[in-house]
Amino acid sequence: MLAKNRFNILIIPELLPYPPTEGGRLCIFVLIDYLRKFHDIQLLLAAYSKDDTRTIDQLRAEWPEVIIHVAELYTEPAPEKFRQKLKRRVLDSLKSIYYSRKKMGVATDVYSRYDPHFTLPFNPHHRDFISKLVSVLDQTKFDIIQTELTRMLNLVSLFPPASKKIFVQIESKSDILYDYGRSHGFDVNYIEHVAGNTAFIEYAYMAQYDAVFALNDLDARQIREHVPPSVAVYTSPFGLLDKDVAAADFADEKKEHLIFMGGEGHYPNYDGLYWFLSDVLKEIPDKPFKNIYITGNWSVATKAKFSQLSDQVNFIGFVDDLSPYLRSSICIVPIRIGGGGIRTKILSAMAQGSPVIATTLSSVGIKGDHGRELLIADTAENFAQAIIELFAKPPEAQAMARNAYRLLLAEYTQTAVGAKRNGFYQSICNPSAIS
Repeated sequence: MLAKNRFNILIIPELLPYPPTEGGRLCIFVLIDYLRKFHDIQLLLAAYSKDDTRTIDQLRAEWPEVIIHVAELYTEPAPEKFRQKLKRRVLDSLKSIYYSRKKMGVATDVYSRYDPHFTLPFNPHHRDFISKLVSVLDQTKFDIIQTELTRMLNLVSLFPPASKKIFVQIESKSDILYDYGRSHGFDVNYIEHVAGNTAFIEYAYMAQYDAVFALNDLDARQIREHVPPSVAVYTSPFGLLDKDVAAADFADEKKEHLIFMGGEGHYPNYDGLYWFLSDVLKEIPDKPFKNIYITGNWSVATKAKFSQLSDQVNFIGFVDDLSPYLRSSICIVPIRIGGGGIRTKILSAMAQGSPVIATTLSSVGIKGDHGRELLIADTAENFAQAIIELFAKPPEAQAMARNAYRLLLAEYTQTAVGAKRNGFYQSICNPSAIS
């Protein structure tokens, strides 16, 4: 058994981990919330607005023993006349960039919904953020320095040699680009050019780390194929907060609806829901459900567009307690664009006894089997048939939900994933310490 040492750990995530209301934030929050009991943890976060600063203050109250450093990367709003002048300059600059990129043939068509730097998310960080990082590193000797999400990979050159350097891959940018190109019918050579370039740079940075944590076995195997043997690669999943995995109520509640969880801000959600509403629903002539509940933030234009595809669409936005919706619904996860990791929406459904129908890509990272813990369908016809079957056979749907809940308890609670991550820390920092 490994001796349990206490380490000084600096964690540098791209996202604010609070509030833990969606996948990326939850992934970061769940593990830090567990590990703060066993290690001395410091965070370096970037604040891009006063709202971010207020959110970080709330996180400090939640985690009083965690030292949180903040790089405030915003200034006070300018007076109105200067704001208007600045706005005009920014718009003119954006137009100039757009037309110059269009003239040069840059791939604005493929990636127009993403951040302009999505295909190359390795530009230098803000100088104030780097100054704050250097200051933090000067103040404390860290046993572990951990970055999370691709944007933070390129900070590794600043880390001291004595610290163990760990990268947590929550999603792969290159995998998202590959999936986007395939699902939208782009030329395979062009896809390889765009996504392959991003992949090359991702793996080149990972090679500078001592260890990489992937969220599932498939991602871990892929990373091992592209980094030198000196980089230890572990499968270290995340799960739900223990308080959110209370005893599920598996009363024989009738499933009358469908539910899709996720907002428009994450493009795979937009793509998957549009595919479902435009293609899958056509394969279900007699709809066995009353509503298609959709959570999260969606623009007015998208709501109008999607509502025209089905009069059963019901945008419910952000809801403090989704359990009544989940317990009366079958959860659909028609995601076609990946990035690896684990889908929080699947875990959340499992915790509330909602049977899950998912694509192969979206179920990667979930150890469940087709027909036992969830149903997997990749074509519009198969996805539609899975919905029809679950509504037609309530006992089978109920049995599948129970199996899924047992899997969740065994593999994806905060305690289970936190203990696994802690064990990896021990192995990385002191591999010979056996008691």
